[in-house]
Amino acid sequence: MTSFVLLLAFPPSASALLSVKPITSDAGYHSLREATRSTGRIAIVEFSSETCAACKIARPLFERMAAMYEEVEWHEQLYESSTKAHFKSCGIAFLPHVHIIQDGVAIESFSCPPSKLYGRIGSKLHSLVAPLRPHRGWLNGRRWHSWRIGRRLDQE
Repeated sequence: MTSFVLLLAFPPSASALLSVKPITSDAGYHSLREATRSTGRIAIVEFSSETCAACKIARPLFERMAAMYEEVEWHEQLYESSTKAHFKSCGIAFLPHVHIIQDGVAIESFSCPPSKLYGRIGSKLHSLVAPLRPHRGWLNGRRWHSWRIGRRLDQE
């Protein structure tokens, strides 16, 4: 008797792959900081390496978050495409490392394992992006909006 095992692999969506843009040089990182200063947008840069096992695990999480927060610019800079001095000047000691940049300044900079990456980025982005977009949801069976907390819009 033979048995078959069916393995399904779901690649990340095409929109997530397009939303994470690579930074290919040290000057590209500095020009990104200048661009956030002039536009006022929020940018997130993940510093990683092709040979880092934790970075390989964190990559799909990063892409998933990029699909969730389209208001934010998502970038990745590989250690192989940069210089060691650039990584040291950015304060990077461990990989993966994340910079959250707003108005040309890295307002948040941290290294963490992939298991905590989603929570660290998500909690910071929720406070930065939530005022930019209205959130509609359900609370105790009633429809509500985050900018009108406590006021019921419709009841069933």
